[in-house]
Amino acid sequence: MAAQFIGRFVIGTDGNGEVIGFMPFLDGIGNDLFTDTSSRSERTAFFSVRSNKIAFSNIPNGTFNHFLLRPATASQIEFRVYLNENPDRNWGNLASFSSGQLVGVVRLTRGMLTVTPVSLDYTSYLELIESHDFTFQGKDINFRALGRATLCHVMGDTLPAVLSGGTSVALGGRLIHAGR
Repeated sequence: MAAQFIGRFVIGTDGNGEVIGFMPFLDGIGNDLFTDTSSRSERTAFFSVRSNKIAFSNIPNGTFNHFLLRPATASQIEFRVYLNENPDRNWGNLASFSSGQLVGVVRLTRGMLTVTPVSLDYTSYLELIESHDFTFQGKDINFRALGRATLCHVMGDTLPAVLSGGTSVALGGRLIHAGR
């Protein structure tokens, strides 16, 4: 396993979404990646993730809905990973998930979101396109050493029938090394 992810999919007032979250485990770095292990949450996680804006097109299928994802404001969907030695993130403040040192960027190359009446399921392929050297707990790290590609599987609550600005859906999942 390359990483574990806990996060939210947040719909903006423009109808587009963003993914925010944190990683409690990263291969080659460690697990329990929090400043305070007695209070594990977005507020104490060392590593956070934030995507750019994501638009989606619905493909209805009975009680299931499938969504093709596309970038809303950029040429590609990207997820940026940040290290913050003194985190203080808040689900209500998207910008707090892009504070700290940028340590890596992955690009969504293909994937689809499936929403059922009770849950959502998302599988995709992510490619590491940018990685910066950083030091964490005395160890020099660069994500390139872990490989360039991962399979991503995320699950969460179902989407509400009406998506409006401020809608937030809880997510959780894992990234698995591809071709390693």
